[in-house]
Amino acid sequence: MCDAGQGWRYGRRTLASIVEQAVWQCGPTPALGWHFHDEAQVMMVRSGRRRIETAHGLIVVDAGCGLILPPGLPHRSPAESSSVDCHNLYVRCDLPFGVGRPLVFRAPEDICAAPTEIVLRRLIAAVPTGMGGPAINSISPAASVTATAFAKGLARETYIRAFRRSVGVTPHAYRLAAMLNDARSLLRAQVPPAETAAAAGFADQSHLGRVFRRAFGITPAAYRSGFIA
Repeated sequence: MCDAGQGWRYGRRTLASIVEQAVWQCGPTPALGWHFHDEAQVMMVRSGRRRIETAHGLIVVDAGCGLILPPGLPHRSPAESSSVDCHNLYVRCDLPFGVGRPLVFRAPEDICAAPTEIVLRRLIAAVPTGMGGPAINSISPAASVTATAFAKGLARETYIRAFRRSVGVTPHAYRLAAMLNDARSLLRAQVPPAETAAAAGFADQSHLGRVFRRAFGITPAAYRSGFIA
């Protein structure tokens, strides 16, 4: 029986194209807040279900199915009341997943039973091309919302509303998610959480901890420990 307090477990995989993996095998999943990844996310649900909300609507991923989320697509997930067994792989963008909308697919049984780097390559070959739609618009983490709106010939509030309709979150929330991605990269490189918070632009370590746990269901220190060589 799994330890219900264990939560999400993050770590590295040996295949160079896979930046990291995340596994949940400990009962009902908690809600995760808005975030996105610089990599394509491949989710495989072995039992239970996951629900993912994006600007394209709510996606339900049942047992035996998988989901590919394109790089840069903000998403969040509601809490699940029943037990879930879920494996996520975060794959470098140069692999042929396409861009644009999320893609739900029926996962081969051996992938759901034992996802591995070799099986991932088989999955890539099996997924239909042309996931649909252009890549979403984004905002530079360093850009001023007012300056960006002006450059586009829009009033600030008009730009914020249009951005939210297109991307699913406000420019501020998108910028915060980009800062979280910087923090993940630093933590994987074993930079201490306090130094990570400063380098990624957070007010302090406590600020990073609150935002990080809300988005990823784990503390920065626990996440970092999964990547110790």
